[in-house]
Amino acid sequence: MKKGTRLVVMDKDADGNILVRGGGGRDRTLPLSENARFAVYEGGTLQVARGDRIRVTQGGYAGSARLSNGRIVEVAGFTGDGNIRTRDGAVIDKAYGHIDYGYSVTSHASQGSTVDHVLIAQSAASGRAASQEPFYVSVSRGRKSAHVFTDDKEALRRAVQLSSARRSAHDLVREESGPAERMAEHMEKQGRLARILEAVKQNLYRGMEALERYGITRWAPARSGGITPEAIRRQQQHDQGRQR
Repeated sequence: MKKGTRLVVMDKDADGNILVRGGGGRDRTLPLSENARFAVYEGGTLQVARGDRIRVTQGGYAGSARLSNGRIVEVAGFTGDGNIRTRDGAVIDKAYGHIDYGYSVTSHASQGSTVDHVLIAQSAASGRAASQEPFYVSVSRGRKSAHVFTDDKEALRRAVQLSSARRSAHDLVREESGPAERMAEHMEKQGRLARILEAVKQNLYRGMEALERYGITRWAPARSGGITPEAIRRQQQHDQGRQR
C-alpha cells in the first residue's frame, strides 16, 4: 500500500480475510500482517458553511499547502466541485476526511494558543483527566477572561489541587513513609557524609606525614601560604581532643 491510499472495507471471505476496495473499483485482500501501516476510520458527513471554523485532526496536504495536525482554519467558501476554500487561501479536498468542527479543543491541543475569552467545559465525567497541569493550560489561554462550566464544583476543586506530574519511585516511597522514617533517612545520609569526610582527613594526615619523612615541609601553591606539617599536626591533635 502506498502512503495516503484510501480503501473501503467491503466484506470478509470464507477464509476470514478482509476484502477492501480502492479507487479502481477492484476488491483485494487487506494485508493484516502490515497493520502498523494503516489505520481504521469510520466514515461520516460534516456539514460546514462559509464562516465556520474547522480543525485538522490529522496532518496532510491541501494541494501543496501543508495541513498540520490541530490547525484551525476558517471556511471562506467552496469550489465548483465542493472542495473547501479556507480564509488563508488553501483548498481542502471534500474527501480529505480528517477534519472536525474547530469551536472547541482539548486542553492539550490548546497549548500555545491565546484568545480573548475562554469557555471551559469540565464535567464530572472527565474528572479522571483533571489535574493542576491541564487546568492551568486551559484557564491561561484567555487574555481577558476564563469561564468554567462544571456539574460538580467541589469535585473539580479537589481534582485541580492534585498534580499529574510523573513521580519517581523514590518520591512514592517517601510519600508512604512517615516523619520518623524520613528523619532516620536524613540521619543516615549525614552519617555517611561524616564517615567520608573523616576518611579523607585521615588520608590527608598520612600523606603529610609521609611527605615530612622525605623532607618536604611545605605543600601548596605559594600564593596560599602553603600547608605545613605543623599545621596538620595541630589540626590532628585538635580532632583527637574533640573525640575524647
